Amino acid sequence: MSRQEENRIPVSISWIQHQDGKFEPEVSLGMDDFVHFDGCIVEELVKMKKDYQKLLKKAERLKIATKTKDSRKIWRLCKVLSEFSEQLESKFIIEDSVETFSKDIRMSIRYIRNCIDFVKYFSYYDVSKKVPFTYYNVVTDFAPRLENLKLLKKEKQFLKKCGETNSLPDREQYRIHLRKITRDDVQTKLLSGKTSTKCEKMEARI
Repeated sequence: MSRQEENRIPVSISWIQHQDGKFEPEVSLGMDDFVHFDGCIVEELVKMKKDYQKLLKKAERLKIATKTKDSRKIWRLCKVLSEFSEQLESKFIIEDSVETFSKDIRMSIRYIRNCIDFVKYFSYYDVSKKVPFTYYNVVTDFAPRLENLKLLKKEKQFLKKCGETNSLPDREQYRIHLRKITRDDVQTKLLSGKTSTKCEKMEARI
């Protein structure tokens, strides 16, 4: 465990219902952590609860944006989720954080992970309104391997160009393409420049 992790406090988020019927997020932590927290723990917990409620409101907008298929708008809202997670986890360790977000936002665990990975591997300027979010999901599934092979930038440019020229390949065939190029046995060919990223040639291959 790193020094940074040692300094963070494990917490869990649940919900309580007041007498007026309204629900409010409740943050729980151990007594020892409460006593030894560096700073005003009460202020931090109050801020955390307020920020979490704001996040849930943003999540409703994310659901709407998903239906409109505006990938740039989806990216901005995913960025809010990612930044909240990063900011919060600089001081706290949320137990089952993705699962907690999934339950409270009422989206699947896979979708939450896709949102966080979307802003991890793509900048706002990498994203095209003309490319559906589902295509970016396909790339993020392979992103760690593509990054290791120094191919991630090439695939980002490929998607953006295909969106601009209205020539996106079939999504599942594109997934097969990414699976193929991330195999070890084709790495040498790829790095030697034998595989094109032009949209029309990609369509011809698949």
